Amino acid sequence: MKKIVILAAALLLLCSACKEKQTTVQMEGIINFISGDVIIASESGESKAKIGDFVTEGATIKTGVQSAVDIHFSGSVIRILEKSTVVIRELIKEVEGNKEFTELYVEEGKVFSQVARKLRSGEKYQVTTKTVVAGVRGTEFLVEESEGESRISCIEGTVAVRKADEDESSFVNLEAGNEAVIDEDKKLNVKELKEQNRENIRKIRDDIKELRKDIREKFETQRAEIRKQVSDLKESTKEKVSEQKAKDRENVQAVKEETKAKAEEIKGDIEEKKAETKTAVQNFEKPDMKSVKPDIKKLGTKDNVEE
Repeated sequence: MKKIVILAAALLLLCSACKEKQTTVQMEGIINFISGDVIIASESGESKAKIGDFVTEGATIKTGVQSAVDIHFSGSVIRILEKSTVVIRELIKEVEGNKEFTELYVEEGKVFSQVARKLRSGEKYQVTTKTVVAGVRGTEFLVEESEGESRISCIEGTVAVRKADEDESSFVNLEAGNEAVIDEDKKLNVKELKEQNRENIRKIRDDIKELRKDIREKFETQRAEIRKQVSDLKESTKEKVSEQKAKDRENVQAVKEETKAKAEEIKGDIEEKKAETKTAVQNFEKPDMKSVKPDIKKLGTKDNVEE
């Protein structure tokens, strides 16, 4: 029985580990246009937004009077208009299914969404307010929230719209050229988009397209400048390398000549020393050995022997 309990505990731990395995990753949006005052608020505090800043799940974007900001996500771009507060509620990607999930919550103000690609089955791009939920599968639309009243204007594609307190079965498809108005007391009211509103949304869309074109041109210009800088650097480096090689050759030659001169000087010194030594040897006088020769008497006959 004890073994069974231990085995069950091990299986439970294994299952817990499987659950803890990462199945989603956080995505990021990037700010590439700012006009006026824009603030990014997160757990770490508030900061003034700058072009190139990243926007992640949980961040709140606030725009001031006559201000706007464009944020590019994967395949989508949003423009938050003036006097707006928007929360990035969800911004994740499912690893295995390669699916993206995005949800924006508009506390106040206006947000234009341009979803460039068609969403895959099971993916989500959703903009919500206190009273409305708008879900899309590749379209362009504007969501407005003001004093509890929400308005969704569709300029292209289709937007699925429902009240926030109703279930998904109550979604109504909002076709291009129409708008839906929902508040806490009224039902969903769909009507044709006014021409002025239509033009206003088109202008926002065209501004974004023009901005994208401008960004692309700037990018191409920057890339050309970078290529030129790299090319100039290569040429400069090549010239410097050639100059250095020439200097190195000159230095080597100078060292060789100096070494040769030293060798010749040393050789001359050696020859001179040899000559001096030879002369000294030649002039060396041998000592007179006769003057030091001992007088040795010869031993001979008996007559020479003393008796």
